[in-house]
Amino acid sequence: MGVKAPPHDILKVLTWKRHTKLKYLEELRSLEGYEELAEAVSKHHRAWVSDKIAASAARIIYMDEENKVKSFWKPTGEFEIEPNPFFFRLYGERKEWNLEERKKLFERIIGIYKENGINEESHERVNEELSEYPQDSRFPLVSLKTHHWATWVLHTQLKEKRKEELNEVKATLFKISVYAPGLRERELGFHRLRDWRKFLRLKEQASVALSYLLGDFHPLRLKDCEEVLVLVTERKREELFRKLLESNLPIFAEAFTFRFVKEENKEYYKVGEVHHDYFGFGISEQFEVAPEKANWVHVLEGFERVAWLSMRTPGLYETAEAFIEEFEREFAPLQRKREVKWLPYELLISVAEGFSSFLEAFEKRSRSKRLTLRKVLKSFDFSLYLYGLKDEKGAFWLYNTARNVIKELQPHFPLNLSVVVADPKLPFWKVLETIENIKKGNALCIFRGDKMIELPDEAVDLVFKYRNNFERDARKQVHTLARIARKVSKKQLELEIEMRYAERKLSDDGYDALKAIVSRIARICGGNEEKRREITSAVLEAIEPFVRRE
Repeated sequence: MGVKAPPHDILKVLTWKRHTKLKYLEELRSLEGYEELAEAVSKHHRAWVSDKIAASAARIIYMDEENKVKSFWKPTGEFEIEPNPFFFRLYGERKEWNLEERKKLFERIIGIYKENGINEESHERVNEELSEYPQDSRFPLVSLKTHHWATWVLHTQLKEKRKEELNEVKATLFKISVYAPGLRERELGFHRLRDWRKFLRLKEQASVALSYLLGDFHPLRLKDCEEVLVLVTERKREELFRKLLESNLPIFAEAFTFRFVKEENKEYYKVGEVHHDYFGFGISEQFEVAPEKANWVHVLEGFERVAWLSMRTPGLYETAEAFIEEFEREFAPLQRKREVKWLPYELLISVAEGFSSFLEAFEKRSRSKRLTLRKVLKSFDFSLYLYGLKDEKGAFWLYNTARNVIKELQPHFPLNLSVVVADPKLPFWKVLETIENIKKGNALCIFRGDKMIELPDEAVDLVFKYRNNFERDARKQVHTLARIARKVSKKQLELEIEMRYAERKLSDDGYDALKAIVSRIARICGGNEEKRREITSAVLEAIEPFVRRE
């Protein structure tokens, strides 16, 4: 469900200085629907209360060296802008727009309207084109797509209000998702994979129902994710609650309520306060649907080992905070106009949208590295994928590949990656519990029967740092040492390595690598002897495929 709002700031693509002048849309004048688009373009800055709210309350204002409001670029002519406008993305390099690129983008937009007419479907395509074009020269972290949606939604809800009713405006941004026991509350875990499949089937049906249920609120669905964003004024909030309650769907909602107050003797608004809440609607453990075979279930049936790959963020607000801090570090020094005790609502929307794009990019780049993950669940807070393994050793390749993909994408926000490797018959509640218990950072977790080994990044790195040191060694030697490592102390293992080296069973490079690995793992594990033995054994087993055969 895309953004069908009329793109009222569309002309910023072509002429930042004169973005309300209709002469630049002359080619569209004869098309049906032109009048509505023209009115939005030419009158929004004067007539829309929502645009006046956005002008001051939807962004953080920075000051320059002369204590004036800082702009990251300025128009220098009818079409020229210096330096080039840019969009600071949630991940990767910022997207810059030179004049040639801007003109090409504008031509594509005009072409969409000429080909399909001026209607909601065309608006949706145009807004998608604007998903990485900046809305404001003072705060280049929000796209025109996001701004068009948020401003239009509030405008449709505020336009009938009397002037005296607009001195104070309350609006709530909801992040709504289908409730998932075991992911939202620890005590309601899935004890059977069948229950999980039933939930996913329910989620699919509920997502369709939500699309119809929330249609009047112009919801924004995060691409291929379970969440829907809804922005409502105080009056519409009660109507939304009513519809959610009547639906009896298992809904979980995170809400950010902003109070906008009109500044004295001015047309614009400031944020008075913000409240952060959570709501549940129709929550139940009962699943009244038949579980269908998901496209990832065959992975559980066709492999001896499976890997559950999860990615977690700290939450929408916390992610947005980290993102803005990254922006301020990159463009330091930046001085905020006033102390900011809350984050702009348009930034929260932009971050949510950016994360859904990040997940899409992660999947695409993983496939390019021959890592085809089966999607189980995609959401802002928690995403889960499944991958089949021939044996445990492939877990290190999978984990390292996923880490490298994330590193290449350059996320400007905190993200925890974990991979749980287990027998396909491991109870699903145990998988979720393991992921939940990883306190911080990334981890590779390997189940061996009832035992679980958690390998931090430092241990995984040892495999890829030293794997080429064993090109002249026999696989049998490494295999035997891996088995011994699980049973003996560090000192005994070091003596075993010294003995084999003295007998010329190990090469110089292999010997040096083994000493380094054993020593480093001991430091990683502190005084935990059992953990040291298990991790040392697992690392040596992972190195085996890189050692030559006899």
